[in-house]
Amino acid sequence: MSKLFKIFSSLVVFVCVFTLIGLNASKAMAYDNSTFSGPWIGCDINDLYPDDIPCHYMLPDGRGTITDMGVFLTPGIVMTYNVSGNGRLEVSMPGIALGSGQLTSNTTGYADFFIDDSGRTLRSEIFKVRDAGAMQGTWRGQLGSYDVVFNVDTNGVVQSFTGMQGPVTGRLFKEGDIAAGFFRTGESRKFNQVGINGFLNGNELSGKFKTDSNDAPESFTLTRVGGPSPAPEITDSEKADIIFNWLEYLVPEILESTSQQQTHELSGILYRYYPANNVYIATFHNHLFFIDRLGNVHDLGEVDFWLPIAQAG
Repeated sequence: MSKLFKIFSSLVVFVCVFTLIGLNASKAMAYDNSTFSGPWIGCDINDLYPDDIPCHYMLPDGRGTITDMGVFLTPGIVMTYNVSGNGRLEVSMPGIALGSGQLTSNTTGYADFFIDDSGRTLRSEIFKVRDAGAMQGTWRGQLGSYDVVFNVDTNGVVQSFTGMQGPVTGRLFKEGDIAAGFFRTGESRKFNQVGINGFLNGNELSGKFKTDSNDAPESFTLTRVGGPSPAPEITDSEKADIIFNWLEYLVPEILESTSQQQTHELSGILYRYYPANNVYIATFHNHLFFIDRLGNVHDLGEVDFWLPIAQAG
């Protein structure tokens, strides 16, 4: 009876965990314009334009206006957007529909932008920049024949820029190891606008830059001078282990094992199997899952929601 009571108690705890996750997921599904706010990065997943850089930032204000976008547009053009309750995203300029898409969470989604009058679209994965100041510091390097030095503040905004004719304004953001930036300068002709896109490795950013011309993108490397030693990012596998270990401690009668369980990987799914109760816990595409003994899959919400709770627990 004691064993059954312990198992029942653990099930109650686990159901409570499910309930909390369900409440969080329900709140996350109540989308509106404020969901789409702060810097986001969008990347062309089909590589339809090899003569352009694939990733660009955008800066929605949470109220229906995109205040800045790292693309080649005539200054002064106002872009607006609308997010429906189901996460449907519509982007437009006055009298012109630019594209539509879907938010799949508070931090991810996709958008299909029209690229010509025939209705062809370019699909971009979009993801929220969680730390706007991640590129803060002083950067040096070359963009073509220009030796440049510029500072980025805690909001990702360029505060000073030497090496090109001023005034120079712009922003530089990153999420994960993908960085996207855009500069508007006082240079004439093609270097009047410059977009950059690359991968951050420590304090070195390498990738391609594109000018406002028909020229193909060129390679560049920028180095953050005296920048901080970046804290190593937690991998998906490490996140899964932290959460799995916490759940094993929380409900040992459900996630029961006679030996230390190992995390396995299959096609991007990270999971642990518990043969005593024939259940699984898993992560996939930043979501946490529980698979019960009947094979029912329970989506428990985003990994990034549970990670700090597991770390604190």
